[in-house]
Amino acid sequence: MRWCNLIPYTILLFPKLSFCQPKDSQSSEFAESRNSTPAHHYTFMINSAAAIYTAEDTRINNFMSKYGYVPPQEIQRAIRLDLGLLPVGSRMAYFINGATVVSRQDLITADFTIGAYRRVVQRKSWWVAAGLSAGEHFDRIVLNEGMPPSFDSLAAQYGKTLSLHRIGLIAEPGAKFFWFPIQKRKFELGLFATFNYDVDLNGRWRLGYYPSTSSTFRHIKKKTNLNTAHEVGCVFSTGISICL
Repeated sequence: MRWCNLIPYTILLFPKLSFCQPKDSQSSEFAESRNSTPAHHYTFMINSAAAIYTAEDTRINNFMSKYGYVPPQEIQRAIRLDLGLLPVGSRMAYFINGATVVSRQDLITADFTIGAYRRVVQRKSWWVAAGLSAGEHFDRIVLNEGMPPSFDSLAAQYGKTLSLHRIGLIAEPGAKFFWFPIQKRKFELGLFATFNYDVDLNGRWRLGYYPSTSSTFRHIKKKTNLNTAHEVGCVFSTGISICL
């Protein structure tokens, strides 16, 4: 048989030879691609903690002591709740935090922050992250005891219990440590601790009241003559962490 007579047979057989690969290799590649894709793109985290604060405003403390209110302590106890989001395949961690002071005092204090942290050290059961949280700081004093004469006349005029309010910005650079000794398929349970440097850029004090038919604060446009002060200190918290 001449070589030219083999050309038609080669053309007819080439498609079958080129595409007849083993089925096992194709199925293994498909399974590997499926296994490489994560089932969830994010890991959710819930953190509950007890905390202590050291920041204080000596000016408002002096006002409270003068008129018979319990001022904040040098070290204030608080409770904090974090909701975290950890993207899979990334070292970043994002948190929404709410905190309120529970120490015995007549100053009602709360914080709300949003933070971004990067995991600088990461191991199988523990990791350390550093970053920054920022948000708003809220303070309130219900004037149901003594008060300056100018406030007393306004309370008689409006027939309401007056309150002092202020809102300011807060920034908390710091670090978080997490340890998860219990790791299951659908959740992880562990402990965590955070240390932050607390900077409160407080706004001015506003005087007002709450109407009996509404929960909205009504501002009385009158100067309080209360000088506000920015606060700096430290925040340390520790508690339980759950990853889902």
